[in-house]
Amino acid sequence: MNQKQLMDMGFQGHAYTWKGRKAEGVLIQERLDKGLINSSWQEVWPCSVAIHLPDVGSDHCPILILNEERQEKVSRPFKFEAYWVADQECGEVIHRSWNMNNWRGIVTCWSKKQRRCRYELRKWSRGKYSNAKLKTEKLNAELELLQRDWEENERRIEQIKIELNET
Repeated sequence: MNQKQLMDMGFQGHAYTWKGRKAEGVLIQERLDKGLINSSWQEVWPCSVAIHLPDVGSDHCPILILNEERQEKVSRPFKFEAYWVADQECGEVIHRSWNMNNWRGIVTCWSKKQRRCRYELRKWSRGKYSNAKLKTEKLNAELELLQRDWEENERRIEQIKIELNET
């Protein structure tokens, strides 16, 4: 392995790929079979994995090699949230970010202004609404639990509904 610059790619599943018995009936289990890779393989398929499958009809378990090419980081698409419109700060963020720089060229200018506006809106929204989102998720989870026994929890259910409408 070392001479050929190969390395064990590791595995998922059972720890052993072979099993047998000695003459005395003692069970022996070993990891005899391995997925071997070199650095070129690892560069192309860094997420590859060897999976030890159940052994059926043999004393060796089959090994399945799954490989996926490197995933390029994909940015999340921008979503303008409808509820932002009701917030006066949103309009101020858009106005401020749109009027930040005087770029040359109409296409470059438009593209850069859009990018800057998306960036500023995301930053503003994270700062302003992230706590509200967490609170809403927590209240919804509590509401789901309480509604399993509506009669006993009716008062708290109504309180949560009011809090959700205010958030």
